[in-house]
Amino acid sequence: MRGHTLLVRALPGRAAFVGRASELSALVGLCRSGPGGVALLIGDAGSGKSRLLSEVAARTGPAGTVVMRGHAVPGGGAFRPLAEALVRVASPDLAADDRLAPYRSVLARILPGWPTGLTAGSHVVDPVVVLGEAILELLKVISQGRRCVVLLDDLQWADRDTLALLEYLATALRGTTVRVLGAARGDEAQPGGLRVLVRHPDVRVVRLPPLTAGDVGELARACAGARVGAEVEEFLVAAADGLPLLVEELFAGLVEARAVARDGERWSALGPLRVRVPGSFAELVGRRLAALDPASGKTVRSIAVAAHAGTAFDGRHLFQIAESRIQKIDPKTGQVLATIPAPGNGGDSGLAWAEGSLWVGEYRERKIHQIDPETGAILRTIESNRFVTGVSWVDGEMWHATWENEQSELRHIDPQSGKVLQAVEMPPGITISGLESDGGDRFFCGGGNSGKVRVVRRPKAS
Repeated sequence: MRGHTLLVRALPGRAAFVGRASELSALVGLCRSGPGGVALLIGDAGSGKSRLLSEVAARTGPAGTVVMRGHAVPGGGAFRPLAEALVRVASPDLAADDRLAPYRSVLARILPGWPTGLTAGSHVVDPVVVLGEAILELLKVISQGRRCVVLLDDLQWADRDTLALLEYLATALRGTTVRVLGAARGDEAQPGGLRVLVRHPDVRVVRLPPLTAGDVGELARACAGARVGAEVEEFLVAAADGLPLLVEELFAGLVEARAVARDGERWSALGPLRVRVPGSFAELVGRRLAALDPASGKTVRSIAVAAHAGTAFDGRHLFQIAESRIQKIDPKTGQVLATIPAPGNGGDSGLAWAEGSLWVGEYRERKIHQIDPETGAILRTIESNRFVTGVSWVDGEMWHATWENEQSELRHIDPQSGKVLQAVEMPPGITISGLESDGGDRFFCGGGNSGKVRVVRRPKAS
């Protein structure tokens, strides 16, 4: 079994390329022929955008196309993705080209080692149009009449200067042989500059849909290196939401957990299969706060902020636990307005607003703290005899969730004494990690590693 685990884990994100033939054909066509310009590839985290960019590079580079690649990172500096793409092909020797003489000081801002030229100095103004023309001329010099492709990944994290420059290039590149192809997530709040690009009339947008059930099965077989049983394939189709990376990670997780075994040329389930969201995938999507439609479960909006272990709303602002801090967020803009220390210093689980205070669960300490929302100071503490995994208030009632020894309860407690007034025991195998009320008779309960949110009816007061 250990050998198979190593096989499955060897190249995450590098299993067979499945189910993207039409998107790949469209993007390769844009890069190989026709006028230049800017195109955007939009898809959810884990949908295979980076892999698709790699496939485009593999199919265009050998044909004589000049291919450059860069990517944005959270908190990256100005022009980070473009600088990374250009610096590998734009050596300082190119500065001697007379066509670039008017732009040397501008290009020196983003290309290390380039001479600043005679016009360098603090008085030089480099608006987007000047830098755009400089990049345009540089790409012409690099390509020498050949096709040229600039691949820019993770543009949801790009700085506003990069996005403004791409907006300029969207029109300026039309008469060239240069194609800029960017990729960005579509499942989280996009910066304003990226939204402008998506709507730009000269930008071609290609969206990545989820894999079909047939594609998921094909990818599962590629990951396994053999056939997979119907129960395993059905589990992956239901649990992975058509995301290639999640298919790969979930199957690897099944192997590592010894939930499946290989018998000859077939992988079969050894018992009921449970979803355990891999840490690598959780880390990938963990920098966003998502709002779900309670009827369909679909994401209707998201905010690009770190989000862990609890959310509260005071009627005006959101409060979100992020590791050892609690962030105060403007829900309209997604801006983090302030932060305060979380009482559990990273061991917090559950957050609610009531009576002008924040109420925070401290998981392993079996406590619920009432804290000052301005300073984070602990005003008082309620003791529990079970691990606390969620906190909520509704109609003046305080409820919290528990999860210990694979058993969970919903508890209505006295906020003064901590006495349990009512308890709803969950069925075997059903656990709760996260609790919120709809303000009426329904609780929404996080399902731990199941990847589900369950609805539980609030009992009437006894």
